[in-house]
Amino acid sequence: MDLGVPQMSMNLAEGNTMRSFGIGMMRQSMDQLEQVGEQLSQMIQTMTPPAAQASLESHTVNIVV
Repeated sequence: MDLGVPQMSMNLAEGNTMRSFGIGMMRQSMDQLEQVGEQLSQMIQTMTPPAAQASLESHTVNIVV
């Protein structure tokens, strides 16, 4: 099936346009992911450590089997 030079040229141009669009979308997604990662890293660094739990050493547990 012979498409002819004009049709092949249009198909190649359309393929290149779609590929460029896909690459642009991927770049945008990666940039957004990087921003979210930076925000998450900042949140983790500013978190306060959890309060220390009381020691259970003074309690006695009796288990009867």
